[in-house]
Amino acid sequence: PELSTNLGAQASNRILNRVLESIQDQIRTSDASCRYHNNIVVMLANTNIQSAHRVADRMRENMANMTFWLDKEQHRITVSIGYTGVNKEDDRDSIMARADLWLSDQAQPEHNLRQETPYGNCLMHLCA
Repeated sequence: PELSTNLGAQASNRILNRVLESIQDQIRTSDASCRYHNNIVVMLANTNIQSAHRVADRMRENMANMTFWLDKEQHRITVSIGYTGVNKEDDRDSIMARADLWLSDQAQPEHNLRQETPYGNCLMHLCA
């Protein structure tokens, strides 16, 4: 479920900003992360899909261990992470569409984690 639906827009913004700060502490200086609507996007430079998968697992674990206090109540979140390789001919919409597809398709047993990109960049799309 979406954070804003369960906790409200103001609480959702506070949590997403804290998650973004945590991610920025975990990634390399050559990588980038930002808010994209109500989601977080991370660009991993010179990273293959297998490495992105390891980074995603580490981020997911770190997020599961984070505690958020809202109105004197303790909350924890889970995140879903979709990622894709970035190709030279991609634009923002095509990249996000593939990351979203990965996000919705990751539970399928035939999903192939070895999708490669010749440019060695990966984009991660996190949904809390």
